[in-house]
Amino acid sequence: MNFNQFRGFIRQYWVRIVIFFVIILSAFIVFRVSGAGDNRFVPHSFLEARTNGSMIAELIVQLSDESVKNLQEINNHDKEGNFALASDLVRAELRRNNEARAKALDLSKQLEQMTIGLRAVQPEQAQLLVTQAISYEISLINRLLTYNDYLNQLLSTLQSRFDGTGGSSGMVSQLLQNLNTEAQAINDLNAKYTATMGEFDRIYE
Repeated sequence: MNFNQFRGFIRQYWVRIVIFFVIILSAFIVFRVSGAGDNRFVPHSFLEARTNGSMIAELIVQLSDESVKNLQEINNHDKEGNFALASDLVRAELRRNNEARAKALDLSKQLEQMTIGLRAVQPEQAQLLVTQAISYEISLINRLLTYNDYLNQLLSTLQSRFDGTGGSSGMVSQLLQNLNTEAQAINDLNAKYTATMGEFDRIYE
């Protein structure tokens, strides 16, 4: 599946995907553990996917942070009427976001491997935490796709202002606000993922 197919699938079936993950991951929880740590177990394949996924998610957050730093500069150029310069900056951010989208596809593959490995994770409490953590990262991917949509809308609006065919400063400001909101959500979701997996790790200390 290429990225465009992946993107379309996520967009069309977003709610169903979340429900599917919750149902499937919950179905993996088949053992009840009442005692302490004798039954604690995490398969190597899960640990490897978890490590890779965490690294990829951090890269996505870094790319998002770098992009946000330029949003104010884009806003300033727009207010000064420098639509060409603002458009150039947006194009640069789109290139950066393309890299982040490629990372999102890689992340989805690692989440898939974590889901497969979850069947063998013990105890039940650990499975529940992983289920929640994976849902955060799925939401992160969706937010990243939304961020890309807003970037494309921003570029189109700036080009219209440059051509004198439409667009307004208010539209630009709203899109920049939307971008900041999505970027913050990406950071927050990854922070929740990290915190949840921290709880997971404490089970095995």
